Amino acid sequence: MPMFDLLCPSCNTYSEDVLIPVDAERLCPVCGAQAISKGVIVNTHGIVYSNTEQNTQLGVTFTSNAERRAGLKQLAEQTGGEVREYIKGSSDEQKLADRIREKAETSARKHGYRDLEDRNSRVRSEYNKGWRPRG
Repeated sequence: MPMFDLLCPSCNTYSEDVLIPVDAERLCPVCGAQAISKGVIVNTHGIVYSNTEQNTQLGVTFTSNAERRAGLKQLAEQTGGEVREYIKGSSDEQKLADRIREKAETSARKHGYRDLEDRNSRVRSEYNKGWRPRG
C-alpha cells in the first residue's frame, strides 16, 4: 500500500506518511474533505520485488530476501561456520576491517617488514622493477 503526504485545503491540516490504497479517495483524516496528495518515496533495504541481488563472491543470484537468507544459511552449514553480513559503513564492518588490518600488520612484521605499509611499498617497488609473482 502506497504512502502519501496529504494537505487539506478545507482545514489546512498537513498529514505525513498516510497509508492509502491506490484506488481509494485521498480524504483528510481530520475533517474528511478531499485532500491534495503527494506520493512518498520510501527507502528500502534488501531485495525489493523488482530487483535481484547478485553476490559475485559466492557466484549466486538471489531473487528474494527469503532466498538470500536460505542461501546464506546453507553456506554456513556447508562451511561449518558462521556467515555474517556487514552493512557498509556500520560499526561492525569497521571492527572487521580493523581486525583484518591488525592481522595483516602482524603478518608483515612476522616476515621482517616494519609494518604493512613498508611491506606494500616494497612489493610495489619490486613489481615496478619487473618482478612478477609466481602462479
